[in-house]
Amino acid sequence: MGVFTCQICGELDSYEYDELLHELSGQASDGWGEGFEQHEIHTSEGYIYVSFYDTCGAWELVPEEEYITVSRHM
Repeated sequence: MGVFTCQICGELDSYEYDELLHELSGQASDGWGEGFEQHEIHTSEGYIYVSFYDTCGAWELVPEEEYITVSRHM
């Protein structure tokens, strides 16, 4: 799990909110996330490469309020 922390001044309308999610998704796939996955991390089990995005659609960008609600019911 990765976390984006955004500091927002004021409230976002639905268009602005959707644009923010689109930008964060882009950063996960082409920006910070892509660069991050190219650096190995040494663990006691060997090296791992972490990615916060995949092209199979097996990942989600979930607002904190929704994540907290879902994770409480798991």
